[in-house]
Amino acid sequence: VSLYGELLDKYELFKNSKKILLNEYKVLSESIKTVSKENYDEFCDNNSLNDRRRAMGLFMTNMVKKRLLDNEIILEKIDFYQSKMNENMEIENMKELNEEYAENIYVLVVNTASELYNNERWKKILEEVRKITKIVVKEKKSFTSRAKFKHMDIITEYEKFIKENNIE
Repeated sequence: VSLYGELLDKYELFKNSKKILLNEYKVLSESIKTVSKENYDEFCDNNSLNDRRRAMGLFMTNMVKKRLLDNEIILEKIDFYQSKMNENMEIENMKELNEEYAENIYVLVVNTASELYNNERWKKILEEVRKITKIVVKEKKSFTSRAKFKHMDIITEYEKFIKENNIE
């Protein structure tokens, strides 16, 4: 990200790259899908897209830390993933999709805590994460222990950050 920041400053060629990156991330975020393991090639391709989306999310969190990207973009993406996850919980056959949303929420929340913990919207996001940790898995059609534990990991990481930085 530091190199990317220098390239943005130095070369006109990179001026439009942030818009391209954000657009690609938007497309990847809005096209999350699940693929059966029976179609191995498509399953592998989908896993690559999932990895790419998470890596781009991590890259964007580092852009926020370097002041190359507005906080609002990350907050909007977290809101988007949380909302999609909530929409899908009562719909059959959405478990894998919700697990992917949980993975993306984890990447964005854990890696921007140091930048966003004072933001008003951040408090709402954490409330939603805490709410998810209290859901009984068997009571929702498309909620899994994996998604629940990923949210529990977010709380653990956030509490660790708060403690290490003596934040009240």
